[in-house]
Amino acid sequence: MDNLRDASNPFLSFSRGETEGYKYFYSLHWIYLLSYIGSIVKRADMAEDICQECFVILWLRRQQIRDESHLRNFLLKVARNLSLHHLTTQENTQAAEVGWSHAHQDPVAGENPEKTKTEQIEKLVDEIEQLPLQRKMTILYKYFRGWSVKKIAGFFGVVAQTTRNNENKGKEQLRKTMNPSASVKNKKTFPSNS
Repeated sequence: MDNLRDASNPFLSFSRGETEGYKYFYSLHWIYLLSYIGSIVKRADMAEDICQECFVILWLRRQQIRDESHLRNFLLKVARNLSLHHLTTQENTQAAEVGWSHAHQDPVAGENPEKTKTEQIEKLVDEIEQLPLQRKMTILYKYFRGWSVKKIAGFFGVVAQTTRNNENKGKEQLRKTMNPSASVKNKKTFPSNS
């Protein structure tokens, strides 16, 4: 008798790690979760990726879910956090591209501008790899993973000001290597005594 009752309870099946319960909640919540994520990120392809990730997290943390209403709230919270993280990461990446795009010269007539942009991005990645370790990791974690200065500082076990210094010095070093002519213009020259 208990087996029949358990079979009709999708939450119990889900919490035990049985795929039938998981499939039930997946089909029940997929549409509204996808719609909710889409309203935040405004891109259907990215919304689908984030939605899939939400259900992976749900499966991995199924032991922490108390009941069906907690499951729904958990999914919404994960969806919101992942969506906002995606937007933050996207903004930081765009800011990095804009901040360093001053090195981009107008393409010569006949050149493919997309190829030029790709080459510059590849050069930027190579230059980031050449930075000293702390500067490199600060740039990568802040602009490509979307971490805050406070989070990076905590991760490395340093004060926030050290992280800001590493970021600023790293960006300055990248500006110099990506556009050496601009750094020469900014250099102060002193008049000679002769």
